[in-house]
Amino acid sequence: MLESLKRLFSPSYRRGLAAEAAGELESAAEHFARAGMPALVLRVRLAHAARQEEPGRRLLLKAQALETAAGSGLDPAELREPRLRLARELLEKGEAEDRRQALALLTAAEALEEAAELHLEDGDFEQARRLLERGRHFERLEAIDRAEAERRSRESRQSEAEAEARACARQGRRREAEERWLALERDEALDPEGRARARKAREALQAERLTGRARLRAEDGRVVILVAGLPAVLGRGEESPLPLADPGVSRRHARLLREGEALWLEDLGSRNGTLIDGVPLAGRLELGPEGRFELGDAVRIRWEVGPPATLELERGLAAGSRCLFLREGEAVSLTRLFPGTGGEAVEDPAVRLRLERGRFLLEGGPALRLDHEPVEGPGAVELADGDELEWPGLRVKVSRT
Repeated sequence: MLESLKRLFSPSYRRGLAAEAAGELESAAEHFARAGMPALVLRVRLAHAARQEEPGRRLLLKAQALETAAGSGLDPAELREPRLRLARELLEKGEAEDRRQALALLTAAEALEEAAELHLEDGDFEQARRLLERGRHFERLEAIDRAEAERRSRESRQSEAEAEARACARQGRRREAEERWLALERDEALDPEGRARARKAREALQAERLTGRARLRAEDGRVVILVAGLPAVLGRGEESPLPLADPGVSRRHARLLREGEALWLEDLGSRNGTLIDGVPLAGRLELGPEGRFELGDAVRIRWEVGPPATLELERGLAAGSRCLFLREGEAVSLTRLFPGTGGEAVEDPAVRLRLERGRFLLEGGPALRLDHEPVEGPGAVELADGDELEWPGLRVKVSRT
């Protein structure tokens, strides 16, 4: 008591009051410090910081004032409210370093539940648990434990679902994989990052999808082009299923079309004409079961009505290329695609390729390997851009035409 009275009537205390009244806050802080009054030192230093126009300097001076007060032995109870106010100011800035400083201030002020919530937002569940246990906030702790258990269970289910979707894609069951990724993408229980990951995976599968056409190239150089249905324009243009880069061929030279079971060929006003058995074609003509026609002088093509309808480029820059036009539901054996190749695994009539809803599906048999991995389980492989198919004695690369 006597010591308090001495401080109260000390010259430094009176000078500090006078300086504070005159607005000389830094001088007042020095006098109060000499008088041994840390609470008053903190008050005037915080007031001095509040006068600063620049936000960064204002916050810095407040933090320094609190740090000095804590080192002076000031009762922590008197520091609590200033610490809380500064912590909330720092949180409003939103910077990472300010957030860390705010967390330290909240913890020092024993605002443990508020600090724990910030740790939860940052994903630091262990630190949040420690603070809540220290503050004896047991109900909140139980709620967090329940939420964390639900989160882990949800992440486990999501991880399993993603693994199943990837396994479907690796096995060539791409439609099923797309459906699984779409279900994950639409699952509102998942976090935004998980849904975005599912959308990205689904879009990647769609980008690889072959719709309408596929190019199969065997290791020995033979090329087979699969086309979903007719009509088809033949020529140097990109729409031509057969690669006809020969200069004597027009961009839109001729058209192949089907009416019922009949196959027709029509010249499209080409510069060098279309010939069947050496006779120029005027208009269009129904083709017999098989034969040959020429586009100009440089290109000769052999046809088979099928099924499936087939064109083979016998003479031209890409001689040897074959094109098969599949109708919906129509299938073709692997030996028809690449005759004279491979052993029993390829010659098995169950090994075949079919067109289903615009997609090319391969029933490859037990010996098939897709991208160097064995294909297991039921279901056909849906061909996609970049696939590598392998049987004993035959390797095939799949791409867009």
